[in-house]
Amino acid sequence: TAEPAPEARVVGASLKATSSGAVTVDISCAAGPVSCTGTVTLKTAGAVAARAAKKGKKKALVLTLATGSFSVAGGQVKAVTLHLSKLALKVLAKDGSLKIKATVVAHNAQGVSGSSATTATLRSSKHHG
Repeated sequence: TAEPAPEARVVGASLKATSSGAVTVDISCAAGPVSCTGTVTLKTAGAVAARAAKKGKKKALVLTLATGSFSVAGGQVKAVTLHLSKLALKVLAKDGSLKIKATVVAHNAQGVSGSSATTATLRSSKHHG
């Protein structure tokens, strides 16, 4: 019998970035015989004005802020540390906080995959409030 698709998701709706750009994301894996292995990607929830690398013009884009992989046992929660891109750090430093979408794509040993998306707020550790 095939295992069901793993149910992995981001826990919590508030994330904090350190000044060096490290963000700790808690990933939960639903209870059961499965473990959840996959990737988590943080993107801005909407387009943000970011300076295009060479042109110097501001363009509104949905930015990929960070991505990383994880492996969590069934019924467990594991903290995964992601590292923000330089552009993500700049945008976050300017705004202090960003509405983000955390997308988790997980698969089990048989290759069956499942995904979830969570909207959260990413805050800079420098900004309080």
